[in-house]
Amino acid sequence: MAPWAIYGGEEGLLGGVALFVAGSLLAAFSDSVGTLVAGRNNYGSRSGGQRTGTLSMIRHLYPERAIRSKALGIWAAVSGIALAFGPIIGGVIIGFYSWRGVFGFSAILGLIAFVAGSLYLPESSDPKGRKLDVGGLVAGGLAISGVVGALISGEESGYSGGWIVFLFAGALISAIASLLLN
Repeated sequence: MAPWAIYGGEEGLLGGVALFVAGSLLAAFSDSVGTLVAGRNNYGSRSGGQRTGTLSMIRHLYPERAIRSKALGIWAAVSGIALAFGPIIGGVIIGFYSWRGVFGFSAILGLIAFVAGSLYLPESSDPKGRKLDVGGLVAGGLAISGVVGALISGEESGYSGGWIVFLFAGALISAIASLLLN
């Protein structure tokens, strides 16, 4: 769970956008490969994390099913357009300026999104609050780790070995436990 996810939808989304802007600026002004990679890693991970935050906000902004369906369609269309035109815009920025401009452009868009979100997004946190499901988190993590470990190890040693079967079985039991604990 992201550190800002304990807050409501608005605070969580805006916290993620702030970290996205920070990663963009770190990458734009990096003076070493390590700093660039750190900024780019933060920039990319926060960018991906915002998709779920925006979907959560759509659920709160449009409680009526028909209107929410239209909003989700618009969200999907905008996401598709951004996916298609993002590399083109990035190439133009690099062509006219430099690779640093791509991160600067992202920081500017992030700041605009942050200001707009601060002004227009309603608070959507659950007044009852939520507790972290530690059992479900551990069981789910074990399930995913077991499957990934079995797939990676099984590729080399075969999928019928005792250890691989044990990992798959443990993953299945953990997945079921995760569902039951939820």
